[in-house]
Amino acid sequence: MRCPRCLQGKLFRGLMDMWEHCPQCGFRFEREPGYFTGAMYASTLITLPLVFGLFGLMWLFSSRTLLAAEVLILVTTVLTLPLIPLIFRYSRTLWLYFDWRFGPDRQTEGRSGTEEFRPS
Repeated sequence: MRCPRCLQGKLFRGLMDMWEHCPQCGFRFEREPGYFTGAMYASTLITLPLVFGLFGLMWLFSSRTLLAAEVLILVTTVLTLPLIPLIFRYSRTLWLYFDWRFGPDRQTEGRSGTEEFRPS
């Protein structure tokens, strides 16, 4: 997952820890407090098809009883939980790219206050 501005700098330095600025071009990722609130929508768009797809696929091969539905909900939850860090990363990346493409300051040269930071 790379910076939307230069397509070279990495967004994450760990599993869920983001850089404040791009190590390559200095693009500031979190421009204001609450900036990644929109990433929750991206997370929902990624998670819901995954959860419903898993449940629906398992439902096709189950006995289709109320007990089976309860078990399938539990199994779907157990299968989805380990994917949360991956979904977190993709939702933040998707939000950054969406904002880069359609954000209100897309016409400005510095794009999001990168003037105060210059990588060494």
